[in-house]
Amino acid sequence: MYSQVKGITDGFKHLSEIGISTSLAVYGSDNKLIISQDYLSGKLTIKEDELRTAIEANPDKVMDLFTKSSEVWEEKGVAARVYETLGNAIKRLTDIAGTSASLVDNSFVSKQIRTLNEQIELEERRLQMVEDRYWRQFTALEKAINQLNAQSAWLMSQFNMVMGGR
Repeated sequence: MYSQVKGITDGFKHLSEIGISTSLAVYGSDNKLIISQDYLSGKLTIKEDELRTAIEANPDKVMDLFTKSSEVWEEKGVAARVYETLGNAIKRLTDIAGTSASLVDNSFVSKQIRTLNEQIELEERRLQMVEDRYWRQFTALEKAINQLNAQSAWLMSQFNMVMGGR
């Protein structure tokens, strides 16, 4: 925002020349950068009279400052830089998070979600297999206990017959 637009020969090169500045940087009349200590606010300060005068006196030059197009970053207008920066940021965000408009979502986040869902399904199948094994073991143990109880009852009846017969 506060760097100059290069490649402009007879127009405005800095926003501060038309009355727009950030809290971080302002260019003085001698074209030297003046840095303020209050640079964290992120606000643009607009001197309305200076901006109005610049627009009325040199509308094409003000427009070039904002909209100049070029393949070279430093030669792009301020708005063109902002537009490109936002476009790149949106593309990176879309690559990571995807978009609701696409039919096939191959974003990083969607791939991660698919991988995690596959891992969850695999672990659920493993858990089901372990649970089935425990049920089989429990059933076999129940049968063995029932057989032992039956044998114990038979032995007790045999002991009672032997002891009762004496």
